[in-house]
Amino acid sequence: MTILVIAAILSGLCALILVAPSMQTHPKTGFALMWLIPICSIALFMGVTYYGSQHTPTRSPSQKNEQIQKEITYEESALKNAPNNKDIILKLAGLYVAIEEYDKAISIIKGYDGYNDEHDLLLMLSTAYFSKGLLMAERKEYDSAKHYLHLAVTFAPSDAPFTDDIHYFIKKVEEAADQQDREDHNFE
Repeated sequence: MTILVIAAILSGLCALILVAPSMQTHPKTGFALMWLIPICSIALFMGVTYYGSQHTPTRSPSQKNEQIQKEITYEESALKNAPNNKDIILKLAGLYVAIEEYDKAISIIKGYDGYNDEHDLLLMLSTAYFSKGLLMAERKEYDSAKHYLHLAVTFAPSDAPFTDDIHYFIKKVEEAADQQDREDHNFE
């Protein structure tokens, strides 16, 4: 709606600038154009917006997963040719995280010699543990969630942008676990 209002104001200003010189000699024509130009431009804007929103091709989740699977296949074959290539491992781990295969991401990073010294790999490893912890929390498996979230903190580099978020979710998971324990004891 905001865009529509902005378009109306801009088209009105354009009409005023274009029609103002002819208003003195042809007032009826100028008045008609003052209304006609903004109305037509707004109608054109709305038509293009509607047509564009109806006919914009979008990828379904299955198409996105197919694309990711193709990339995984490609990166896995590249990794066979260069088994200690940090960039390929990082890309492959990111793809595994994207399709929620966190254990594969974790194992591929931990399989790299010297991953403890690589900032990017530690960041991706921490991301995988963090994501796995959130998944476990969503499934209400709070002990596993705490375990993975603590691993995420352990492996996170000191400048990781999401360290505060991990601590926040550890606190929330502990609160949810306590709440669940209280509810379980009330049933007994």
